[in-house]
Amino acid sequence: MARNFYYGTDARIVAGSARFASRINASPSAFGLSPERAASYAALDAILQSAYHAAITPNTRTPVAVREKDEALRAARLEAARVASIISATTTVDDGQLLALGLLPRPRRAARPAPDEPPIVNVAMVVGRLVTVRIRAQSSDGARKPLGCLGAQLYVFRGNEPPSDARLYRFEGLATRKTHTIQFPNDVASGSTAWISAAWVSRSGKTSIASNPVSVTIQGGPVLAASA
Repeated sequence: MARNFYYGTDARIVAGSARFASRINASPSAFGLSPERAASYAALDAILQSAYHAAITPNTRTPVAVREKDEALRAARLEAARVASIISATTTVDDGQLLALGLLPRPRRAARPAPDEPPIVNVAMVVGRLVTVRIRAQSSDGARKPLGCLGAQLYVFRGNEPPSDARLYRFEGLATRKTHTIQFPNDVASGSTAWISAAWVSRSGKTSIASNPVSVTIQGGPVLAASA
């Protein structure tokens, strides 16, 4: 499994640290770092390189040298992780730059497609010109909306029969809860028929097919403005 340079064998960490220190110091601002932070890491890396060389060279390899190497490794790994978190959080740094530093690219979430099945839409209540619809998933587990869905886009058509051309529907809004209230304007005659359809929309903007339209009869009475 791929990992950031500061994990693995001593040799891998030491070699990766040298590249990391060199590149962030060549252009600290390109990685969201201050020159002081980059220089501070370079100083730790210099200690690490010296301690590692002493620990692997037969003439200088002693228990003290090995201990100093281990301490230098721990210090460099901790600071490398801190610096790496700053770099990864810098939005102008792309995945190619991260890889060049010996860091993993940012994880990417696979976009969920919209469900294959449309939502089920039922008219729950009609009060004057306010129509409340209930929207749920086709599954029998009682889910309000499928996993990964932002909600359901609602569409309305006013007429005695539903149109065959989907472009004639008016987009009414996004329903993110299991019930949604649609307010019809005062110029809709009492007794008029309207048709309501819905389609799931995923967080990535993908939509399902639309549900079969359900009809509703608009009742009389104006929509009163809220009092001040």
